[in-house]
Amino acid sequence: MAEPPAIYADLVQMEEDVDRLLESKSELGVNLRRQKESLERLGVPTEVHVRHGIVLDQVFAEAREGGHDLIVTGSSQARGLLRHYIMGDLTRSILNHANCPVLVARGGQPTSTGGFWGFLNRLFRMTQD
Repeated sequence: MAEPPAIYADLVQMEEDVDRLLESKSELGVNLRRQKESLERLGVPTEVHVRHGIVLDQVFAEAREGGHDLIVTGSSQARGLLRHYIMGDLTRSILNHANCPVLVARGGQPTSTGGFWGFLNRLFRMTQD
C-alpha cells in the first residue's frame, strides 16, 4: 500500500494555523508573507486562506463563499505540451468559468512601468483620487 504524501500532515496543520505559516521560514511562508506585505503597502486589505482540493474547485468556492468581486491569477509561458496536457490550463479554465471579473498577471522581469506591482500601485492611486 502506498504511503500518503509527506506534506499531507502539514496541510492539516497549515489549515489550522495560517499565522504560523506566515511567520515560518519555509519557501511558501516567505512567499506568502512577501506578497501579503506588498499588497498591504499598496493599501489593499489582505487575508490569507489555505485550502486544499482540486485547484479550480477551490478557487471558485473561495470566490463564492468569500463574496469576492475579483479573481487574480497568474499566468506563465507553457513549458511543453506534455506538461500542459497533464496539468491543464488553470488560467484558461478560470477565465472560461468565472462568474466575476478575472485579472491575469504574468510574472517576469519588471518593466520600466513597474510590471504587475506598478500596475496595482497606479490602479489603487487612481481609485483614491
